[in-house]
Amino acid sequence: MTGIPRGIRPPFLPKSRASPDRAQPPPLAVSNVSLLAESGKVCEGLCVAASLGSGICKRFHRTVLDEFYRVAFRKKIYRTIDELQTDLDAWITEYNEHRPHQGRWCFGKTSIQTFLDALPLAKEKLVAA
Repeated sequence: MTGIPRGIRPPFLPKSRASPDRAQPPPLAVSNVSLLAESGKVCEGLCVAASLGSGICKRFHRTVLDEFYRVAFRKKIYRTIDELQTDLDAWITEYNEHRPHQGRWCFGKTSIQTFLDALPLAKEKLVAA
């Protein structure tokens, strides 16, 4: 696989594919994987096989991986982490504020609308406790 600096193996690649014998990219080429590897943010909390967190977190991480990272890395080569963060923030805003959800208690509403609708009930329960 090109674009991975020699000696760096992202956690989601098997050892056999990150072999140092493979051809390396030209020194000026910047790939998304190497950019993330240099920043120390390779697959941080987004590895589907990781057994950390609750099922809800795992499901969200899988959604981010499938619907944002895999799509974004096919469409664009990020030169900085800030570029990637800007696109991720835009996707999160779209996910939370504009996209209807079928999850528990959402009933086809957006996440933010579900949260705002439940806020008075949560405050009521907090005061009662």
